[in-house]
Amino acid sequence: MIKPTEELPTTIKQKLAEKRRADKRWQLTRAPQDKQHYSKIAKELKHLLQTLKNEGIQTYLQELTPTKTQTTRYGKPPAKLSNLSIKYCQYA
Repeated sequence: MIKPTEELPTTIKQKLAEKRRADKRWQLTRAPQDKQHYSKIAKELKHLLQTLKNEGIQTYLQELTPTKTQTTRYGKPPAKLSNLSIKYCQYA
């Protein structure tokens, strides 16, 4: 997964710059074809960012290794939540 401190790929940077230019042009002209062009670029950028995020998640999941704390930690609810639910049940 990409972190805020990491650099974005150049293709995404270029698409982002293109989107900003298209948005500025559409704001100035309000022409329907400029709006279509802006929407198309925005959709492409959204798809690129989603692909980048999915690739990052896939690599993260592939690098995970099972440990004792991971397997037992998620098997039961946190202690504070179970105590809170009991208190609310007593007063109800």
